[in-house]
Amino acid sequence: MDLKEKIKKVRGNLTFKEFSKKTGISDAALVRYEQGRTPKIEQLQKIADSCGISIDYFFDTQKSERHEIKIVGMVPAGHTSIYDQPEVLDPLVLPFKQFKNCIAVQVTGASMENLFYDGDILIIRECQDQSPRKDGLTYVIEWEEADQLTRAVKYVYRESNGFRLVSENKIFKDIYTDNITKLYRIVGVIYPNFRYQTTS
Repeated sequence: MDLKEKIKKVRGNLTFKEFSKKTGISDAALVRYEQGRTPKIEQLQKIADSCGISIDYFFDTQKSERHEIKIVGMVPAGHTSIYDQPEVLDPLVLPFKQFKNCIAVQVTGASMENLFYDGDILIIRECQDQSPRKDGLTYVIEWEEADQLTRAVKYVYRESNGFRLVSENKIFKDIYTDNITKLYRIVGVIYPNFRYQTTS
């Protein structure tokens, strides 16, 4: 059974509008998913949570189609100390081709709330071009500061003398750097189950 058939099966006898109300996903998006469009991982998590099933149900594909994503550590959202804890969580195994050759980091801190929260897992891929494509995009960034490697998830803006790293939560001050060493694009987000239980 492929992914679109599994989504149709969990919808059951509900209309798309009824299923939309249950999952918090638009009925137009649900129609596209059942027609074969691959939903984002966070949308699958919403469907799984609203139906009381594990998201693993959707990932029961052929082994050759599964991609292991290592969770390599923590990414600060609130302060900029590196957390290297490669064994905090087991690797993710996801069936989507777009996640091949990705890694994952877990958010810690509150500087990116209402976008990312403490405990969220970001699936990231290193950018070939280490310069942001345009101002205001969100990246996981690594840079050197006082001979120490630091890492954070921030909005990135170009400045005349380097880059300005901006938080979603405005109580946190902007960070300035002229020495970005690595830039990662965020290609997926996995939310803890309790996020839906407390915000729905």
